[in-house]
Amino acid sequence: MSLRFHPAVQHDINEVLTYYSERSPTTAERFWKALHERFGEIAENPAQFAFINEARSLRRARLRKFPYLITYYQTSHGVKITCVKHEKRQRNRPDRSKAV
Repeated sequence: MSLRFHPAVQHDINEVLTYYSERSPTTAERFWKALHERFGEIAENPAQFAFINEARSLRRARLRKFPYLITYYQTSHGVKITCVKHEKRQRNRPDRSKAV
């Protein structure tokens, strides 16, 4: 399936990459690789990850070895990635899944 991204997802990713790059460029590279691997898994089989809402439309995938979550939903055209966020921080982030 093809992936589409909410416009703010690039900002989410840049924020994390900046944080890791300032501390360790190697860690930033590992994060980038883990993120793209998970994007590939979502595209290949989006149903493999759990629903996180009662309407059973929004799903969440955890990154391996990093405390970050990817939220997304399926559409008739593929998968829409709505957010990349830290597991424990940013709980008050605006809901980007209103189109669901």
